[in-house]
Amino acid sequence: MIVAQFQLSLAQAGLLGGALILASYIAQPAFGFLADRRTTRLYVVAGPLIAGLCISCLGLAPDFFSLAALVSTAGLGMAMFHPQATSSVAEPGSADSGRAMGFFIAAGALGFSIGPTAIAALAETVSLRGLWVAALPGAAIAILLFAYYRPALTVRPRQQMAVSGLTPATRKALLLLFLLVCIRSVIQVTYGHLLPLYFTRELGYSTVQANMIVSAYFAAGALGGMLGGHLADRLGGRRVIEWSMLLSGPLLLTSFLTSNAASIAALVAGGFFLLLTIPVNVMMAQNLAPARRGAVSSFMMGFAWGITGILFVPVTAWLAEQLSLHLALMGLTAFPLLGLALARRLPDSSTVLEEQAALRH
Repeated sequence: MIVAQFQLSLAQAGLLGGALILASYIAQPAFGFLADRRTTRLYVVAGPLIAGLCISCLGLAPDFFSLAALVSTAGLGMAMFHPQATSSVAEPGSADSGRAMGFFIAAGALGFSIGPTAIAALAETVSLRGLWVAALPGAAIAILLFAYYRPALTVRPRQQMAVSGLTPATRKALLLLFLLVCIRSVIQVTYGHLLPLYFTRELGYSTVQANMIVSAYFAAGALGGMLGGHLADRLGGRRVIEWSMLLSGPLLLTSFLTSNAASIAALVAGGFFLLLTIPVNVMMAQNLAPARRGAVSSFMMGFAWGITGILFVPVTAWLAEQLSLHLALMGLTAFPLLGLALARRLPDSSTVLEEQAALRH
């Protein structure tokens, strides 16, 4: 709708998408470091308001440069919110930190699943110029957060921030966790962009049917994220990651080797097990670096998602032009095997915690 209203070229549309990724994902670590240095309500309260207002007002922009400015500012609002919010969800090491993180992550995944369908329906009703009404929920949430969100306001000395996360075992674990997030995000982000085209162009589904299937895929992932956090509290994070990688790959592969209802069921089940690990990776990283919760959360979520999106969405689209979307998307199902191998190399959490304790003393 934006391309049609503003008569944009595909290159301009691509620039808008790139601006959103850069501002919302790649910029997250900067806000993560700031959130770790000084806890403040500003990021959590202002983030949803800025993002919701700017995205919802795209239809009112007078030209392409205004569009780009609104998109970039909206992305910064998203980047502002996530590190501080994620570090406030639960105390690292608490008995129910996984369940709390799972609930938080599942809410975001649920938004991803219903957002496209809901916004498209609203835009058809009120037009793109009237889509500013979609900013009202974001404004209401900002008011509630301003009234009720009360983080413990602290300023952490540089010496305190330097203590956590510097042991060899900790660095190795954080690197492995980051690579595992990237492996999962290759499928998660690329499928989110290209599955609608796959279902409409190659399988002959209508746009409405394709949207419903993709929404079911992300909704299953939301449920998976909630369960993954709960399981991590009971079984340990590494075991949940291993089972996620072991089960998601074959199920997703099955979705490309079957058809009709069996294919859709396998895709939804694969999404469920693939996204088990979203809260687990974040929770494990926060436990490893408790003084840098905002920074590690931003790397495990936004930065990893942004890097894989920038790299793999264009590459997969190019491969699809050379081969087919079917083969290109099916080839990505091999990544969980690599993830399983990396998950088995994660160091035992007790070893990491012992090294951290020795460093502090």
